[in-house]
Amino acid sequence: MRSKLFLNIFYNIVIFVCAAGAYTSLQNSRWIWLTSFLMLGALFIIAKIKLIKEVRALQNNQKK
Repeated sequence: MRSKLFLNIFYNIVIFVCAAGAYTSLQNSRWIWLTSFLMLGALFIIAKIKLIKEVRALQNNQKK
């Protein structure tokens, strides 16, 4: 469970860095970088949602 916590923290950091990079890229009109940051951020958001579902399933199994 501890590894999932650290993985969640890592995902949060990467999502924040992607958002900051996307904002900076938008300000400087770097469209390729903007697209890259948005795609990478979306990929990590999807991974985070899967991790949350996995943790909830583990918690439900422990209650039974």
